[in-house]
This record gives sequence, structure tokens and C-alpha cells, in this order.
Amino acid sequence: MEDDHERIVDVTALNFNGIISVMDPRRSWGARWLRIGKFAPGCYTLAVSEALPEEMQRQEE
Repeated sequence: MEDDHERIVDVTALNFNGIISVMDPRRSWGARWLRIGKFAPGCYTLAVSEALPEEMQRQEE
């Protein structure tokens, strides 16, 4: 998906609540609490307010 800009746009949620920015996931208590301590540094949403389109859900299975 890294090189597929159109797919990235299709699966990016516009409606979400809250955000956490993590610089060092292994040391961040917030990242560990959210169970994203093994993720890459970056910004993550706390809750998504919309569903992934069914076509995309099938592709992910």
C-alpha cells in the first residue's frame, strides 16, 4: 500500500476523535497504555467515527 496513493486516500478516515503523537513508542506510557508500543513513531487517532468501506474490508482479510 506504501506506493498506492489512491488506496491510502480510500482508507484514510476523515472523522475521528482524539490524537496521540508518539516519538518513542517503547518508552511512552501513553503508547503502552493504548497498546501501540511496538508501532512506528508518528501520530495516531484514538477513535475512528466511520467504518472502512466493505470492499477495503474484504481486501484486508
